[in-house]
Amino acid sequence: MMRALAVMMLLAAGCSSGNLRSCTIEEHGEQDVCLEYQRASEAEIEHEARPECARRGGRFADGPCSRANLIAGCMQRVVTQKYGAHTQVTWYYVAASGLRTAPDVASACRAQGGTALAP
Repeated sequence: MMRALAVMMLLAAGCSSGNLRSCTIEEHGEQDVCLEYQRASEAEIEHEARPECARRGGRFADGPCSRANLIAGCMQRVVTQKYGAHTQVTWYYVAASGLRTAPDVASACRAQGGTALAP
């Protein structure tokens, strides 16, 4: 149990043995969500993550998501036949509406088979 907690804390802190990329998506001029790609292949980043980020109007970066004003995160393992496996963390930020809460994020995350992360 302690080992799993330590691994989740390292992932949440952006400390991984592989690459770490992110896509920040803003709504109404405020950061709304940020997707972190941990240990994704270069091919997956170039052919999937970057184009999807651009399609959603996001800003792609070679580094972690900002930790300022975080509410909570959702960590999921993504496995594709074409690119293999990587970890994706979706970080949720304080929204202008103020309607999003950590328990809401955690509940939705668990419903999708993910692991809820505290900021």
